[in-house]
Amino acid sequence: MLKTRIIPCVLLKNSQLVKSIEFKNFRTIGHLTSTMRIYNARNVDELIILDIDASKSGEIDFESIEDLAKECFMPLTIGGGIKTLEDIQKILNLGADKISINSKALEDKDFISKAANRFGSQCIVCSIDVKRKGEQFCVYDRGNLLEKSPLELALEYEKKGAGELLLTSVDFEGKAKGY
Repeated sequence: MLKTRIIPCVLLKNSQLVKSIEFKNFRTIGHLTSTMRIYNARNVDELIILDIDASKSGEIDFESIEDLAKECFMPLTIGGGIKTLEDIQKILNLGADKISINSKALEDKDFISKAANRFGSQCIVCSIDVKRKGEQFCVYDRGNLLEKSPLELALEYEKKGAGELLLTSVDFEGKAKGY
């Protein structure tokens, strides 16, 4: 039987860690480095940080990533605002083990292949936000429901070279009810 792994996924906004419910009503839950120390002490298996400011502005907070990586003693995945292979290179050089892409993967699936070929599939995580629409599930992109099955998209990402997938249920996000 596979070991259960603890992989917190936290959101970064204005250099603070935040939580939300259904991608709305953000509240600060702590400071970056102090929270990192807590996760280190609790021996989490891996940590995912998604910079939601960078996703909107397109400006990656490299300084915070560097600070995070210095304090992080577990595998670290960084996402948010990644648009170029150079962005990936810089994030990995700052100490991240993997990167997570969402919007860029939806816009340009060939970007996944280019990133996987250059850095290896093992460090490319494609993120898919999922929302229920009646009896079916759809891909959720920046407030819009796409008429695309999350399963179809996941298979496309896998074919393009994604090493891992990160699925987030918009309906259950922040509610502690599971997926």
